[in-house]
Amino acid sequence: MSQLSFAHVPQAGFTAFGSTMSTGAWALVDTTNYENSSTPLWNAPMTAVVKIRMKRTVMGLLEAIAGAGGAKGCDRQWDSCQKQLNGLLGVAAESNNTAKREAAERLQKMLLLGAGAGQTQLRYQEEVDFARKQAALTSQGQGAADVALLGLGPIMAEIASATDALAAAIGHGETNRTPYRRKATAAMECATTFAWAADTLSWMVEHGGEGAERELAMALHASLVELAERYVATAPAALAQQAAPPNA
Repeated sequence: MSQLSFAHVPQAGFTAFGSTMSTGAWALVDTTNYENSSTPLWNAPMTAVVKIRMKRTVMGLLEAIAGAGGAKGCDRQWDSCQKQLNGLLGVAAESNNTAKREAAERLQKMLLLGAGAGQTQLRYQEEVDFARKQAALTSQGQGAADVALLGLGPIMAEIASATDALAAAIGHGETNRTPYRRKATAAMECATTFAWAADTLSWMVEHGGEGAERELAMALHASLVELAERYVATAPAALAQQAAPPNA
C-alpha cells in the first residue's frame, strides 16, 4: 500500500474523525484500559496504541481550537477595559479640579499608549505584560494616589481580572506561540500522527498474518484512506481558487 498524506486535511476533518473513532470498525478497538495518559502502553494491542495516539492528538487540536476561541473573547474584554480606562482618564483630564486634572494627565502618560488605546493593538502576550506593568505602576506611590483620587479602583480591578483570563487562555509564560500558531501546530501534529497510523496499519495488514485482526486493521486503514482521499481530491481546486484574482 502506498503511504498516505494528510497534509491537505483541514482542522475540521481531523476533529470530525474524532467522532468516527467511536463508531464502525474503530468502535471494536477497546481502549478502555488505556485512556489514562499515565497508563503504560507496552502491553496494549497495536490497534489500541494507534487509536489512543490518534485520539490524544485530536484532543490536542480541539484544546488548541477552544483556547484560540477563548483568547479572542478574553481579548475583546481586555480591550474594552482599556478603552474604558482611556475614556475615564479623558473625562478626568477635563475636570475643573486642578488636582484631578493633573492626576489624569500623569496617568495618561503612564498607563496609555498612542492616542489612549494603542495598547489594544498589541499582541496577546504583550497585552498581558502591558497590563501587569499598569498594575505595578499604580500599586504604590503617586500612581496609587492618583488612581484613588480619580476613583479608578474598580476599572483597574477589571483590567487585572481580564488580564488574568487572557493570560490563562493564551498560556502566558508557558508558550510564546500565538493561538493561531498553536492551532496550526496541532493540526500538523494530527497530519503526522494520522500518516503514522495509516502506515502502521498498512504494515500490519501486509505482515501481521491472517485472521480477524487483519480484517480489523484493513477496515481501520480504509477509513483513513477515505479521509485522505476526500481532501486530496479537493485540494487543487481550493488552491486554484485562493490564487485566482479577486474579480475572477
